Amino acid sequence: MAYREYYFEREPFLPSLEGELRGRDTEWGSIKDFLEESFSGNRTRALLILADYGYGKTFILNKIRENVSNPDSSIVGSGKTITSQIVLAETEPASSISYEYITKVMYGVGMKRLKRIAGKIPARSFDNYSKNFQAVIKGIKHGKQEAFGWLTGATLSANERSNIGVMRKFHPSESLIILLDFLRAMKEADYDNLLVLIDEFEYAVNVYSEAKLTQFFHTFKNIYDRFVSEGGSEVFAKHIQIIAATPRGWDVVTDLEARLRRTKGGGGITPWLERMRFERNKVVLGPLSEEASKQILVDRIRKERMKFPEVDYETFPFIHPSFFDEIIRVSKGNTRTLLDYSEIVLEEAARKDLREIDGQKVLEILAEFDLVSK
Repeated sequence: MAYREYYFEREPFLPSLEGELRGRDTEWGSIKDFLEESFSGNRTRALLILADYGYGKTFILNKIRENVSNPDSSIVGSGKTITSQIVLAETEPASSISYEYITKVMYGVGMKRLKRIAGKIPARSFDNYSKNFQAVIKGIKHGKQEAFGWLTGATLSANERSNIGVMRKFHPSESLIILLDFLRAMKEADYDNLLVLIDEFEYAVNVYSEAKLTQFFHTFKNIYDRFVSEGGSEVFAKHIQIIAATPRGWDVVTDLEARLRRTKGGGGITPWLERMRFERNKVVLGPLSEEASKQILVDRIRKERMKFPEVDYETFPFIHPSFFDEIIRVSKGNTRTLLDYSEIVLEEAARKDLREIDGQKVLEILAEFDLVSK
């Protein structure tokens, strides 16, 4: 355990979703503006977060979830919002990407919050739902885990299905109906917004065929259209999305849309992209500044330092400014690279029994791993 050699409780540079948001004040301001506009508005909306690997997409999605879920949130409208954070196609892909989306959203909402929603629905309103959703939401109200399993795509026995009053498993053809029923139920329970945070969207791009991706966006278009045609925000909670993707992953989507627009008028992709206005609703996470990169490292060092270390320099063993200068320079503003390189340097320095780590040692150690030029 190399980190203990330098008086750390735990390894300080491992990936973590904890900590302060550093160097993203402008981007966070744009995200907060989008959320408040969406929560107070009357239509479905989506925001695109674009960043290459390592620039903090997952971290910032987690901060969004934390802030919106916080009872004391400064984001206006958070108190009437439920969040669901999902990763598409992180397991074996389903037969329908729309089905996978809905079941993951339900799993992200969780049994506890679903039960809270079910308990607030007036008894007279249950007849407004499709037969299967009506049976399942009643089962959730009474705490039946198999009802939650049905909504999240679990395989249930005949007895389990009978216990909640459904004849068969959740079928992909029901995806849109189930989501709209859920949005209606949320509104009945006095929630105005369902915020879905979609991480690593390029997984879906890499796993699913063009036909299934087209079907997926067509589902989003249908959610928008049905929301508008069947009563809007007076009847349903708003379906709001924040989609995190790499630029290359999103290029696949826009290239597919352009090709379908030429050959088939765009299918469901073009109308949905036009409605979501991503040219306006977009945040790009670029390289971090040197100041922000250094603050991230100092935050990690302070957090994991033993309570009573026998050292008198807070960033020990990185007591030379040149350590920060070099590790920041070679990581080029990429948070993941910054932390990975710092961890490698720390481990190797402990193995070599170094008591101080400066910029020259950074370059020597990273060169041993062919991460920088000698």
